Amino acid sequence: CYSPEDRAIATAPLYHGAGFAFAMAPIYFGGFCEILPRFDPELILSKIAQTRATNIFMVPTYFHAIFALGGAAFERHGVRTLKAIISNAAPLPQATKELIVEHFGDAVLHETYGSTEGGIVTNLRPPDQLRKSGCVGLPFACTEVRLLDENGGEAAIGEVGELFMRSPYLFNGYWNRPQETAAVMREGWFSAGDLGRRDDEGYVYLVDRKDDMIISGGINVYPREIEEVLFHHPAVREAAVIGVPDSYWGKRIMAIVAVREEMTVSAGELAEYCRQSLAGYKIPKTIRFIDALPRNAAGKVLKTDLRDRFSAPDDDR
Repeated sequence: CYSPEDRAIATAPLYHGAGFAFAMAPIYFGGFCEILPRFDPELILSKIAQTRATNIFMVPTYFHAIFALGGAAFERHGVRTLKAIISNAAPLPQATKELIVEHFGDAVLHETYGSTEGGIVTNLRPPDQLRKSGCVGLPFACTEVRLLDENGGEAAIGEVGELFMRSPYLFNGYWNRPQETAAVMREGWFSAGDLGRRDDEGYVYLVDRKDDMIISGGINVYPREIEEVLFHHPAVREAAVIGVPDSYWGKRIMAIVAVREEMTVSAGELAEYCRQSLAGYKIPKTIRFIDALPRNAAGKVLKTDLRDRFSAPDDDR
């Protein structure tokens, strides 16, 4: 992705691990990086054209803002000089990947999965973006990945397990917090609390955060699978799925949706849309609409805030 001839644009917060690393990487290799003072979708496209940029790092929410500008914005600016787009910090919906390939080209996108503690753990390279739906790729250089079941054994191919990793990039602990450090380590392997599975080629698929998994009616439900379906609806701009308390189900599945400007969709229409792709027990029992999902500066959806806000009484199901 980097060489002395490369010109990069940095717009993610520099106090975030990925924002800092991907701003410094082109400079380390002798290239050039222009650091923008803030994120502005129109400015991003303009800078790519002006500087004939060859690489950029962005988080998923940035892509949503750029595509919201519409096709005319891409016609005004030339964006095909990019040879590497790196996405990180939050899962990139498959529908968004398809738009990136359509507008920027089919040989540029890298989706990396990682954490501040572990650095880059996996990378899904450009040739696999459309071939491996919902995938985060193969282990990064010098990195080992294990998926462990509830009993600590290796999860079989296709089965969900907690993702553990180790590499030379692994952190050596939380500062002055030995108990918190011990809680995320297992015999030298680190877990950020993510659940995943592997296919027969060794590619890793993130299923969801362990803390976000919903147990509804005694069945494990993974919000990301439902979110991926909602993202494919043409009226949906953003979507998040959470579990809220329910005396009958234990947890009731709720979807919180932000609709694209100048478009409308009802909760019933979205539920019926989900029914075409999901088993009945995975269909949200409640759908709420919101202007925009709450996110931190790194672009991660704040599901704790959503759970606090939308934990509705049982008679609302």
